Amino acid sequence: MNGDKVKDEDWIRFPNFKRSEFDSPDVVGSGNNMRISMLSFLQSMRTDLGIPISITLGGGFRTYEYHKSQDSTHEDMSDHTEGLGVDIKCADSMLRKKIIDYASHYGIKRMGIYDRHIHIGMCHKLPQEVYWVGKS
Repeated sequence: MNGDKVKDEDWIRFPNFKRSEFDSPDVVGSGNNMRISMLSFLQSMRTDLGIPISITLGGGFRTYEYHKSQDSTHEDMSDHTEGLGVDIKCADSMLRKKIIDYASHYGIKRMGIYDRHIHIGMCHKLPQEVYWVGKS
């Protein structure tokens, strides 16, 4: 199912990221619920594009409790609650295009394009071949 959850010793494979960036705001250390497949994709994107990739606060793993407190179209689960979703900070159109092009090229089938971030989703339990737009 989209890979195993990351363990403390796995973080060395992702030198441009820290577990805390992916923590749900309500549980310290919950970034270890991210899936290795997502982190591998992000590290590859960071390396290939040569640009910083920053995750929004609450834009990595989310507990169900935190997820329910956010505006969401999926009440019971999301890419985030499965450790397969991230919200990447993105405030300008050039970076937005690079992220979208890269993700599309590498087969990402769930993206949300917002004014200040891009949502990348890899959860196969949710609808595929979807893009949506919104306000951060």
